[in-house]
Amino acid sequence: MFDTFNSLFDTLRSLLTSNEAIDVEKIETITSNKSNFLSITSNSPQNVAQRNALSRADIDGIQFDTLTDRRKLPRLFIDECFAISDLFQLNEYDSLLLLIEGESLQSSYPDCTRGLLAVQLYYESKERLAACLAYLMGCLTGRTFQSLLKISKSIEFCTSIINELVEKKLIENIIEQLITFQIRNEEQRLYSKAGLGNVKHRRRVQDSIKHIRSFQAKSIFLYSCQIRLTQSHILSIINYLAKYSTIQDDGIIDESTLYLLGAFLYGITLALTIPNDASIGSSSIITAKHQQFSLQEDQPLSSLGDDTTTSPSSIDPALIIAIRDILSNDERWIIPELKAVCQLAWAIILRARSHTLPDGHIYSEDIEALADIAVEAHVFAFLSETVIKSSLIQQEEFLIRRFHMLFVDFIYYLPFKLKELRVQAEDTARMIEDCERARKPLPDNLQRDYEYFLELLSTFYANDHMNLHLSEEFWIAADALAGHRMMQSPTQQQVALANFVESAGGTLSAYLYCHYIHMLAGISSTQSSAHACFELLRFAKDTGGPTCWNRIFQAFLLYRNTYRPDTLLNQQPQTSFGASPSTSAIKTIAPKEVTALIAVLNLIEVIAAQDEVSRIGFFEHPQWQITGAFFGLLSCRISLDLKAALFNTLSAFTKTPEIAMHFWKIIGEIDLFAPMENSDMPAIAYEIEEFEVPTQKYTFLKSCLKFLQPIIEQQLKTDIDMRSLGHCVVFLVNHVLLKIPTRTFKSIQEKVITSIFIFNQKHHVQLLCFDNDILR
Repeated sequence: MFDTFNSLFDTLRSLLTSNEAIDVEKIETITSNKSNFLSITSNSPQNVAQRNALSRADIDGIQFDTLTDRRKLPRLFIDECFAISDLFQLNEYDSLLLLIEGESLQSSYPDCTRGLLAVQLYYESKERLAACLAYLMGCLTGRTFQSLLKISKSIEFCTSIINELVEKKLIENIIEQLITFQIRNEEQRLYSKAGLGNVKHRRRVQDSIKHIRSFQAKSIFLYSCQIRLTQSHILSIINYLAKYSTIQDDGIIDESTLYLLGAFLYGITLALTIPNDASIGSSSIITAKHQQFSLQEDQPLSSLGDDTTTSPSSIDPALIIAIRDILSNDERWIIPELKAVCQLAWAIILRARSHTLPDGHIYSEDIEALADIAVEAHVFAFLSETVIKSSLIQQEEFLIRRFHMLFVDFIYYLPFKLKELRVQAEDTARMIEDCERARKPLPDNLQRDYEYFLELLSTFYANDHMNLHLSEEFWIAADALAGHRMMQSPTQQQVALANFVESAGGTLSAYLYCHYIHMLAGISSTQSSAHACFELLRFAKDTGGPTCWNRIFQAFLLYRNTYRPDTLLNQQPQTSFGASPSTSAIKTIAPKEVTALIAVLNLIEVIAAQDEVSRIGFFEHPQWQITGAFFGLLSCRISLDLKAALFNTLSAFTKTPEIAMHFWKIIGEIDLFAPMENSDMPAIAYEIEEFEVPTQKYTFLKSCLKFLQPIIEQQLKTDIDMRSLGHCVVFLVNHVLLKIPTRTFKSIQEKVITSIFIFNQKHHVQLLCFDNDILR
């Protein structure tokens, strides 16, 4: 079994990496495993003849096809083989081969017996088989992505295999296996037969089981992206989501559940899509690199067959009624918020397809009701905290694209619901202000759904690891800057998204201010979208709102002038005997204001890091004075969280060498890292000792090092200010590096990163500036 699935895996990998047409040998290898694909978690049954032959192997020896030499086996070996066979209901010869292979691996895993390694190999072989099925699904041609294969003959073969498997109920079989093949069930079975070893062995087995389930669910997801699911498929998926979905111990949705949720979202999209519908506007998420459809357009990658219809009769009314009945009833799902996600998606697609559905007008009440129920179930909070934080959202392009479609289509197709959420948010803001003014506790039923929606957009678009540039959909100007669709007028959806971004910042209450700023930072994750955001807030000066750059930097300058040490000293009443005012008497920035300032600094950091034009625009603007405002605030008595945000923001500006050189001069002029008067410790080191060492969290220290790294590296390439460099080296060595062994870090990773950074900087400085004696 292990060798068979390894051979299949190698065959598919070779097929995907070569540019040659599939040959007879590969066809035979793949075809011979069709039954295995249909039932990945099942095994070839136990065999009486094999058991009898194996039971006499200690006397007569044993030989079969894959074991060419007749071998006598010890009785203990035979007993272990029977135990493996009984544990997995696996035929005896496959159990024997697993045990032999496990014995050969004992040198690599000295902490495991051959029996435990046979258990591990069993699950790893199943993982390989499940991965092969997912690879086959990636070879399909269809409506969303291009096949992984390039040769038409290979594509046709893989497509025919998949079609044959689906006709034999592959989709339904996978869902049934996901229901029965659970990590907990497998662990209980293994525990009962002593099939689990130490922690490392348990982790390897658990990971393989998790990957088997994930690959199986991914196979359904990939198929749903390409091929229209049948009513049976969609209802089976909904049944699984309703009754068997799981959330991991860390509060994040399970991978198999997320894949099936994605399959449902694609399934209902294609089920209610009329192929070649030319009457609908152009898609907003077709990019130069990838073709994709949205609810505004169904644009296939390849030409459709002659049996394709363009009439509403291609949409099955029975399917619509079946899904409506399931999502509208009062039956409680195992994860109620997951039902809310499905309800919201269904409401959106009903609204989007209302002009093509049979008697589409009758669904208007369903749309409003489903949207209301979904929001009441806090669907956006669930998406933000449980779904979007899954690692799959950073890895699977078409999961990312489908959730992007869900968010932008909610804005476009349900604008009245969005407006209603905004009104509720303003009511919530007034209620919070009233409670705080009267010093009353906040009620439990505050409506925070609009806040959650803004934070959802912030989290989802903040990291564009796959360079999909989806956040640019929110900026009409971003398309022009990037050179896309310059000859075309913006689509209605683009206009709606741009209006949402602008209107969300209008007449903004203090309660929503940070959430809006977070959202802006999230959708400014590319160079062109960052510049568009910079321009939006630059031209917002005409409105005089709190989200225009003029007002923002005026606030920073005001804070600097108000809280700098000499100002605070003059504001304190004189104390007897010339004593200094107490620390508690010194005025500080209110926590809510600190939170808002950190949010704005993060936005500036994102824009400055992504777009050089904006970075220089910030720096050179005569009225904004970012150098004076930010470095001035660093010398003020403010919270370390705010100072950390200032250092992070300043580090983004050091990407431009000229700005980095200017910052270096400022460091020298204000003696940022120089020792304090009557002390050998700089103020920054004192703050670390005073506030961060007790908490064992070093956010301020990390941001300080992040700022220093590009500054020092840039300065070492030019004329060196030895005095400032000496202060920096003393700070890094005496007050950071030499303190590491005696400091306790809550995060070991934080400790390692800090140590590596210091050693790297020490090495650069030592090579270019000092001899060993001076540095020592």
